Amino acid sequence: MNEQFPLALPVGTNVNGYIINKVIGQGGFGITYLAFDTQTSTAVALKEYLPSSVALRNDAGTVTPYSVSGENDFAQGKSSFLKEAQNLGRFRNEAIVQVRGYFEANGTAYTVMEFAKGDTLSHRIKQLKAEGKTMPEEEILKWFTSAMDGLECVHKEQFLHRDIKPDNIMIDPETGKACLIDFGAARHDAGGKTKSLSVVLTPGFAPIEQYSSDGKGQGTWTDVYALGATVWCAMAGEAPKDAPGRSTEVMYGHPDPIVVDKDKLVAKGYSEALVNTVAGMMTLNSTERLRTMADVRASLATANATEEAGEDLQPNDGISNATVAPRQNTGENAEWHEQLGSANASDLQNVGIETDKQKNNIDVFWNGNSSDDKQDATENPEGKSFQKIIVAIIILLFFVWLMGLHKSSTSSSSYSSSSSYSQPSEPTASELYDKAWNYYYGKNGVNKSYKRAFELFSKAAKKGQRDSMNFLGCMYSDGEYVKKNQKKAVYWYKKAAEAGDPWGQSNLALHYLNGVGTAKNYKQAFYWYKKAADQGNEGAMCNLGYLYEYGYGTSKSMKKAVYWYRKSAEGGEEVGQCNLAWCYENGKGVARNLATAKKWYKKSAAQGNKRAKEALKRLR
Repeated sequence: MNEQFPLALPVGTNVNGYIINKVIGQGGFGITYLAFDTQTSTAVALKEYLPSSVALRNDAGTVTPYSVSGENDFAQGKSSFLKEAQNLGRFRNEAIVQVRGYFEANGTAYTVMEFAKGDTLSHRIKQLKAEGKTMPEEEILKWFTSAMDGLECVHKEQFLHRDIKPDNIMIDPETGKACLIDFGAARHDAGGKTKSLSVVLTPGFAPIEQYSSDGKGQGTWTDVYALGATVWCAMAGEAPKDAPGRSTEVMYGHPDPIVVDKDKLVAKGYSEALVNTVAGMMTLNSTERLRTMADVRASLATANATEEAGEDLQPNDGISNATVAPRQNTGENAEWHEQLGSANASDLQNVGIETDKQKNNIDVFWNGNSSDDKQDATENPEGKSFQKIIVAIIILLFFVWLMGLHKSSTSSSSYSSSSSYSQPSEPTASELYDKAWNYYYGKNGVNKSYKRAFELFSKAAKKGQRDSMNFLGCMYSDGEYVKKNQKKAVYWYKKAAEAGDPWGQSNLALHYLNGVGTAKNYKQAFYWYKKAADQGNEGAMCNLGYLYEYGYGTSKSMKKAVYWYRKSAEGGEEVGQCNLAWCYENGKGVARNLATAKKWYKKSAAQGNKRAKEALKRLR
């Protein structure tokens, strides 16, 4: 008998052609062995369903429930165990342990998995701590980002891991990337109705909602917390304080230990970008927490870009980020020209930069103050009342002067009635926009000049030209001539959106979706995406589908998601085409149809969509 694992099968036992070599680990719901596959002559991980709270192994090696009353719970748990193995077998992601097969034997069930090479993250953290070292940020980011990829793949299939911790992450010794293991411990309620879910969580890594025995309130944000706590552990060298303990501290008026310890991690040499993102993943209130892996990427990219402006940002699958479709304003039947930016999902994070405002002569023009002591009009567009009075007096004096000049010119014998003085006409908002557009792109015989474009867009926006308002938002968001400033970007996007511009509406929605330059607000994101989509904006249609798919700001509905993905796809939007193809491939919200899936993947791939190209390789 194995003294450390008394319920384990003896070494050398043959289970359906898999010979037990040793026990890798044991949890509340089963035992994982290193085994030898006699058919392929390879090492595999063999997981045995054995919930220790309701079952045991008899002398014959058969797993049986403790009592008759536990038989139903055991049977339900075994059924869930096999169902989970079947579902996980569909995943093909290098960050997820691959399931080779599953079967029943010895009165219980088994899952055969690829044996992940390397050591656990837990082993690496302990090793570094024993050496008095901390894990380098570069090393953390390798497994952190790959773990996000794996979890995003799982979440897209409506699965949760619910037991992310250093013990359940294997680190590839060659690449440094993560492989998530042990999905079963929290996926199914192995103890049935009589067993509390609390036994499956790991203190320090489980969020507060996971302590509830009914399992309510859990979602992708539950795994977000656990992954954040895992990264925190790697930085600190030890597990963070458990969620109930943190809640107690806050309840009694004490600061949250995570907030207090942030500075300590920064002092160790970790970037504020990483530390603040991880703290956002570990927010106690799940509604205020980063909710998805896409949120985490956006937060990390935003913070990194603030520290190192201009760095390329990470992609997020499924979101379109067409920022604007600029056009020369030629009247009511304006002709559309080229697109600023890309509708590719890889550009999502380009909205994620917030920096200090730049003092420049355009701000002087807008506010009438010196560049050293002005108050920026994009933050206080109404200006000071004193400024208004001065401007009114100047305008009044100007008109008095004009009237005097006009009288003098009409009474002079040197001028005929046809040669009286006239003031040059002020350019219209449309004319200002046309000139700005030419300077922005360097078209129609003018050299590209962001400075001149910004000046003219500012004048046109002041006259109420909505396209110019959206352009100003884009220029602040991307740091073109002015420094990147997402609050100012949101101000102008909102002005454009309220004026009815579909691109301003879509851009404003994207900022609400990611909480960039404004508080994250899914309902506002849904509201503005719907406004833009109703005006025919294909990127907004795609993202509206995304919100319906994941239930952000609205009720979750795959049918409605497919509806909007289809409208976006038919309008030529590459991300919408890819998302629609995925729905057909997996039978989500629509009948499964691989031929139709391939058709839409091809259309998306033809526009350069990387995700669609990878899908076509997979479906060959």
